[in-house]
Amino acid sequence: MLIERYSVDTFITGGALGGDTVAFFVVENLKIRYPCIKNIIAIPFKNQPNKWNDIDRERYRRMLNLADELVHVDALDRYKISKIEKDIYNIRKLQVRNRYMVDCSNYVIAIYNGNCKGGTYNCIQYAKKQNKTIITLNPITLREEK
Repeated sequence: MLIERYSVDTFITGGALGGDTVAFFVVENLKIRYPCIKNIIAIPFKNQPNKWNDIDRERYRRMLNLADELVHVDALDRYKISKIEKDIYNIRKLQVRNRYMVDCSNYVIAIYNGNCKGGTYNCIQYAKKQNKTIITLNPITLREEK
């Protein structure tokens, strides 16, 4: 486990549906055993959950309330996209949010099915270029793949 093996004390997720949500709540549960760890959400834009169903929006609100820190990535100068309004949806903001998470990390944990396209693939490629240690989890078993 990263917490014990590498003294990792901060985890950042993107607040998206699926793997991000699972990872966030796994870290929340780990805080019972490791109260010193921080659980941060990197929010790509304020209106991220607007098109989600009611259950997913409520789960997202719960995550925001539980998080130790919220980072509004599109408000950070280094991660602003020129000519794109703050807080408003733009597909590029999802990639920028991923870049922010990689830039702030020594280790990247990816729930990845091997598909050579999409956000997770792009994030892994960026992490490789940044020489980050990448830990890939099988999306079915959530076990590390070598």
